[in-house]
Amino acid sequence: MKANRAFFGGMFAALVITGLLALGRLLGVTELNFSMLWGTFATRPDMNAWFIGETLHLFFGGLIGLAYGIIFERLRRAGPLLGVGIGLAQFLVIGLLLGVLDVVHPGIGTAVEAPGFFAVAYGFDDVIMLALVHMVFGSLNGALYEQPLHSTTGAAEYEGA
Repeated sequence: MKANRAFFGGMFAALVITGLLALGRLLGVTELNFSMLWGTFATRPDMNAWFIGETLHLFFGGLIGLAYGIIFERLRRAGPLLGVGIGLAQFLVIGLLLGVLDVVHPGIGTAVEAPGFFAVAYGFDDVIMLALVHMVFGSLNGALYEQPLHSTTGAAEYEGA
């Protein structure tokens, strides 16, 4: 597996998601802010919380990128379209986890509003944004990972050996 490519691809995709959500908040179409959701686990909602949260978001994006790499290797193929499919599965998991976030997050209700399942508490636009950013995340991971090492074309051929 191309672990570095998978990890840093996941970090890059998480950074892109941060930018897309920031743009969405500026345009008034979303309230989603993963950086603040992560950061307010540890501190009050301020720039420190954003920085801590964004650091965690990038790190976990890298770990999820590794999971994508494992999936690509198991399927012996990678690409943006496959990444979108995996991203939709990720959307389902994350959407369900957001619904129970208030059980484990100490800042829900005081520092940040509970998003609810699939971020529905923020509005329908946020449900759509949640799906879109996970499809973008998957697409970027699929595109950046390229051909898996154990593909049917052969690792030696791909690596130029």
